[in-house]
Amino acid sequence: MELWREMRQLLAVNNSSIGLRVLDDMAAALINERGRAAATLDTPVLVLPLPSKMASTVGVLPHPDFVDAVVPAGPAAVPAAVPQKRASSGTPAKGYKSKKPRSSTGSAKSSMSDSGSSTETTSPTLDFELSTDTPADVRQAIETIYAKAEAAKRTPYQLAYPWEAIPLWYDPEDYPGVHVAHWRLWNAFRATFFEWALHAPLSSSSAQAQRRKRMMAAIRERLCSLSLCIETWGYYNFLRRLEAKVNRDLMWWGGQAGRRTPEAAKGYTCSPIRDLLDLYENEPAEYRRMVRDALKPFQLDAGSFKMMTELLEKTDALDPDLAENDKQHSDTALARIIVDITRPVAVPKHWVPALTEGVWRKLLDDKRLSDLALKISRQLQTDKYDGPIVPEYNPKESRIKGFTPFMRQDGTPTAAGPATEIDDDDPKYCLTSDEEVADALADAEAKDAAKSAALEAAFAEDDATPKSADEEEDED
Repeated sequence: MELWREMRQLLAVNNSSIGLRVLDDMAAALINERGRAAATLDTPVLVLPLPSKMASTVGVLPHPDFVDAVVPAGPAAVPAAVPQKRASSGTPAKGYKSKKPRSSTGSAKSSMSDSGSSTETTSPTLDFELSTDTPADVRQAIETIYAKAEAAKRTPYQLAYPWEAIPLWYDPEDYPGVHVAHWRLWNAFRATFFEWALHAPLSSSSAQAQRRKRMMAAIRERLCSLSLCIETWGYYNFLRRLEAKVNRDLMWWGGQAGRRTPEAAKGYTCSPIRDLLDLYENEPAEYRRMVRDALKPFQLDAGSFKMMTELLEKTDALDPDLAENDKQHSDTALARIIVDITRPVAVPKHWVPALTEGVWRKLLDDKRLSDLALKISRQLQTDKYDGPIVPEYNPKESRIKGFTPFMRQDGTPTAAGPATEIDDDDPKYCLTSDEEVADALADAEAKDAAKSAALEAAFAEDDATPKSADEEEDED
């Protein structure tokens, strides 16, 4: 692993190097798939594009298996969001204002100079080979997406999944550990978010398999991040924060399976992933929407999961029997879910669909998790619950190509605080029917007021516009 990390940096010294992502995939197969590498590489792989498509690049692009290649070994080089056991050093997921939590993720002064201006880079050519069956219209549409991103001096995934100035569902200064883990996940895998959602027709089954492996790696890291959130806030408070107005953009809602996969038989309410060529041939309206909105922030996943509960259920994250497969939440997160769903409080119905059947029943019947839930409940009541610890931020992480800097030059976070503030101590999780009606009425009145203000402004602008002599004669 270390040998390849060093070698890929040497290969990237030449600005004409292209196809390094393919070499990364080959190296990952040889390192991680011992005994099965031959099956992974059973088809020819075109490392360089056709001469007509060749162009210079800015160097090596990040790869999930080697994302820490420019970060020295140490706490900052661990996976993006894995909750760590409490240790002598690290960043607590939750900070305390009296202790200046910003400094707990690293020195603000040092990160001011290290983050500097944005180091985000752009890829001026496709970093994958399209299928030879790709129609000219589809090929041109994909190349246009990348050309527009190049003109904006960004990569497509930086435009489709931005980080800077986007609201979080928490205050980054109050929760520095959650913040740095969230930042790592988003920046390390948003290229995967983009390639999976766009689902361009690739040249070989090997390339398709590697894309799917990257998507599965992103799902595993999202699961670690969700465990961290639930361990920090509890299940109900996490959902309340995430579902508040304008707080959900920096959650990756994609990663749903393809329509011909076994996972698609689970009854998703969201749309399964469709190949772009399939959309072009069978659903032209959806194809045009996909191509048109590919670079608009958070629009590629428009047909993905809408509710966190469904995402957790359909990805088997709540199943206590899947611990050995790395598919479920951490035991602590599952125990905190049990603590909440057994409390006699009113919550939105979609938060807990049914406690008497399915995975929710399995959770309650698991003795190991129930015992842990009882222990955590007592710790919460006596204020002795210790939240998770996250490896500290290393300023060198902001230098990874394609990453948005963690902090600005003044030491403030590049992401924004929550658009809607949430009080975790508020015992009320949902509105009464009368409050829902009043809330809907207030929203309607606000929209009407905005429309009226816009019309008045338009009339005022029209009245202020000088009239021509012909217009004055017509009025006479």
